[in-house]
Amino acid sequence: MPIRLFSALLAALLIFLVVCSSCVLAAEAGHDCTGDDCEVCAFLEECRVNIRRAGSGIAPAAALFAAAVFVPMLCAGIAAVSRSSLTLIAQKVRLDM
Repeated sequence: MPIRLFSALLAALLIFLVVCSSCVLAAEAGHDCTGDDCEVCAFLEECRVNIRRAGSGIAPAAALFAAAVFVPMLCAGIAAVSRSSLTLIAQKVRLDM
């Protein structure tokens, strides 16, 4: 997968996460809490944490980790292609017809 495509997908996923979390927070703004074990309040807190983490450096750290994993894989793939023999003899092309 090309790095630009991966970066675009990662950015789109981050935007999708923030938009969905914001929509949930807006939809449940008037929530009536049932007590300490309220599942809706716990979910709303997770949405708040997602929005905070999106801008706090977690996303760049995840992108750096992904780059550290995918760049060596990409380099290994390019090296494997460049090592493959693309000569006429390897392709079994006859020139003495």
